[in-house]
Amino acid sequence: MDPFSVIGLTSSIAQFLDFSINLISKSHKLYTSSAGLLQDNVDLVKVSQDLQELSRTLGLSLSDATCQSDRMASLQKMALSCEDAATELIQAVEKLQLSDGPGRRWRTFRKALKSLWDKQKIAELEKRLDWFRKELTIDVVVDVRNHQLQIFQGLQQVLVAADRLGNEQASSLKHLIAELQSQRRLVEDLVTRSPQSLSDISQLQANPPESSLACCDDITSDDEDTATSYHVFGNYLSKLIAASARSVEMQKSHKVLRSLYFTKLGARHADVPEAHENTFEWVFEVNKCKDPGLGVKLVEWMQFEDGIFWISGKPGSGKSTFMKFLYNHEKTRQALQAWAGSSKLVTAAHFFWSTGNENQKSQKGLLRSLLFEILRQAPELIPAVCSWQWEAVKPSSHEDPYTEGHLWDSLQPLAAAFRKLRDLSNPKLKFCIFVDGMDENQGDHQDIIDILSALTQNPAFKVCASSRPLNIFENTFGKVSGRKLYMHLVTEDDIRLYAKAKLEACAASASVDDPSQATLLVDQIVAKSQGVFLWVFLVVRSLREGIINGDDFEMLDTRLQTFPPDLEPFFKQIIQSVDPIYSHSMAKSFLCALEATEPLELLLYYHIQQKPQNAITMRIESCDATWSRRECHRMRRQINAISRGLLEVSDSLHLTGLEERTPEVNFLHRTVRDFLWTNEMQSILKDSVEPSFKASPALCRACLALMKSAPESVHDDYSVLFQFSQHGNRSANSFARWLDHLLYYANLHELKTGTADTELMDNVQRTLETLALRRPNRGVARNCPIIARHTFVELVTVHGLKNYALERMKMEDRTSRVSVLTVAVYPAWIFDEGTADQIDDLITYLIKSGRDGAIRIWKAFFPLLLDLYARAPNGRFKDRDNIVSLCDRILERGCDPNAEIHGQTLVEICAKALVSTPLRPAALAKRAAFATLRKLMHNGALLDGKSYVDFQTESMTGAKEPDWLEYVLERADSNMNMIKPVEVLL
Repeated sequence: MDPFSVIGLTSSIAQFLDFSINLISKSHKLYTSSAGLLQDNVDLVKVSQDLQELSRTLGLSLSDATCQSDRMASLQKMALSCEDAATELIQAVEKLQLSDGPGRRWRTFRKALKSLWDKQKIAELEKRLDWFRKELTIDVVVDVRNHQLQIFQGLQQVLVAADRLGNEQASSLKHLIAELQSQRRLVEDLVTRSPQSLSDISQLQANPPESSLACCDDITSDDEDTATSYHVFGNYLSKLIAASARSVEMQKSHKVLRSLYFTKLGARHADVPEAHENTFEWVFEVNKCKDPGLGVKLVEWMQFEDGIFWISGKPGSGKSTFMKFLYNHEKTRQALQAWAGSSKLVTAAHFFWSTGNENQKSQKGLLRSLLFEILRQAPELIPAVCSWQWEAVKPSSHEDPYTEGHLWDSLQPLAAAFRKLRDLSNPKLKFCIFVDGMDENQGDHQDIIDILSALTQNPAFKVCASSRPLNIFENTFGKVSGRKLYMHLVTEDDIRLYAKAKLEACAASASVDDPSQATLLVDQIVAKSQGVFLWVFLVVRSLREGIINGDDFEMLDTRLQTFPPDLEPFFKQIIQSVDPIYSHSMAKSFLCALEATEPLELLLYYHIQQKPQNAITMRIESCDATWSRRECHRMRRQINAISRGLLEVSDSLHLTGLEERTPEVNFLHRTVRDFLWTNEMQSILKDSVEPSFKASPALCRACLALMKSAPESVHDDYSVLFQFSQHGNRSANSFARWLDHLLYYANLHELKTGTADTELMDNVQRTLETLALRRPNRGVARNCPIIARHTFVELVTVHGLKNYALERMKMEDRTSRVSVLTVAVYPAWIFDEGTADQIDDLITYLIKSGRDGAIRIWKAFFPLLLDLYARAPNGRFKDRDNIVSLCDRILERGCDPNAEIHGQTLVEICAKALVSTPLRPAALAKRAAFATLRKLMHNGALLDGKSYVDFQTESMTGAKEPDWLEYVLERADSNMNMIKPVEVLL
């Protein structure tokens, strides 16, 4: 039995009884309205309104109470009796208004009622209501004891989920739970202290007297213990109801927030180096700037102004470090709070990263991260900003990966939510947004400019954004005096402070006789740096190595003079200084890092350095944790040696409650990656490896090696890898992440070479089958039903490996090909990948593979339509367009629109989808079925021997579509019993 239904109805009854008994009480207390307001005299109009509202609430609670049980039946009976009493009172008030006029006021309602009813009738109603209240008291005790544990468990689950995301609702929920626990102890104490009164009520409830008046004589309204119990239990009950309602809201809020989260959200911010001690502090000192003409007024902008403040500078000048410094600094928050005044200040940041994953370098990722951060701090905005997502999620503690994975599967819903956020008018909130690295967005930079500019049209928003001084940003933001800052022009003192501190510290630790000599180089470093902090970092690192090696001042000065003043020549010099014995490993590591779509895990570099056949021939055997730690430690040192610090290893990092990141390898700076992509460096790197080396196959084999050697715990969890939902945290599972990467790079290799790596992919298939057989109790059929239905060919088809899929399909039994097309087009709406081109060959092959090839195509197509139908109303408009596009491609390749499946035409199957209306009509799926039906008719499908042209000729209005559509639907509706169920047909 649903505890919320029982408690909800109980609460409605309790509210009515409390109000009504107070209303007709003998006491001369001031009239208390249903809202709890005291009034000197009784206003009959107000009494009528309160009674009608309470009666309406009773009616709604009765209609919502659908669960069947003896307890609910008893409550429903009491509620109906209370409704009758409410009707009596409302009718009495109406008569009083007619006789005395609506404007007359009485000292008490009882006096007013005496002018209409006799004393006995008033007493009978009073005693009847009092009996209901006593009866409800013991019911409340039972309900509280039966359901409070379930409610508390639900609240604790919501609290844990909110804590994991840093949801600000968590603190208020903790307070609510603590208050409930305190109230529960009071209730339990009351039950312990007053068992007899409750026992008496329980006994009367079990054996009610023949007359309600008789029972009321036994238990009078003066029974103080019972009255006290009623109020205590009623108060606890109301708090439980409020808590359960709050729990439902928080469950939905959590699901919407979790759906916005993506892998490595916040990782770039964490990776940006911290500012050196005491650097950048000048930004908080008004008018402190080396060149006042630059107009550095950032602190004034934070305190008093709005709009966009732009931070720019040369590559490597410290823009990201400065943005992280600003965003994290308490003085920034203090300055912004001065601007926000009494309003709540909400800050959010997105750090673009061109070498990160798709969300870290796209407009979609910008919107997702900002919405996540803002709504995490202001969850009360979620129902308004994410309105349809709020309706789509279900208030339960269970995950719904399919629904959550599709709430934000395209840019449109994100843009719509962001517009709603932008258009908010809430004087209680002010927002400051920080966006770093706008130039690292891989889409159109103008889109980012438009989003931020539109946002600041609302005076509640302001934006601090950074980028390189590209023309598009310079033209938009660089013309506003006092709203821009060029980092390379204002960091001279910071560079001096950093270089001096680092060199002095190194000299002191190396026991140099005169540590101050090292600092004599600082002025030269500042002069040659041109404001580029990255250059300074590399120079100081080299000078520190010299100090540790015992270089004297002259040698250090000579070393400094050899450094090129620009970054690219400096990088080349660093690479040329790598020990020749490492050149081969260095080139392989750089080429794989460049090929990767995001930073690679540290252990992948271990397998990249192995022979290509190692991954194929190695056994499936879980590695020892000690070995993993040892190799990670060794690879960390080796990566530093072979790259001379141009690649760096990030530490394991706990990003959120949803994700922990393993050590990864990344470029020291974006400029390093840009440099390595130059033609000169590409030629150098490729000349340093064997001619057969290709980065994509090397990455595939490294991923396979990780899969084979993964710890037992990872192997046990591998079944999630075949889930077709792109839930935000799928890649948090190591095995699934490795397989995803393997298939991605295998597809990349196919696209580049036009051939499949059959040996590798066959080995992947055998690896998965072996793991499944090793764990039958945790394995595929129970935890991963998708494997039980689909073949490995279909899995690789999802990832676009059409060449390998075609090779395997030619070798496999024909029955295994039926659903390949179904799986092939899943990415079109599951993964948002453009797969239309790569399924053409599959369609053509299936058509030519036998005399029933076209039938198999249609048998693969219609489940997609019906799947969309089943998922409504959470389907998407894009789904319908993909269905129609796929139908077009099938028809273009010669599939017969008049094909029959078990004697049923395609037109009749579409018609069935249209007329088989479920309880909740799926409008989107109906439109998809209609669009498919129209495509079939327009491409020659016949209905009772008539084509679309025939209907057009016969139509008096000239091919009015409803003519033939109405005919189809009427025919389908009249012959529904003759049409076989679609699941039987397919």
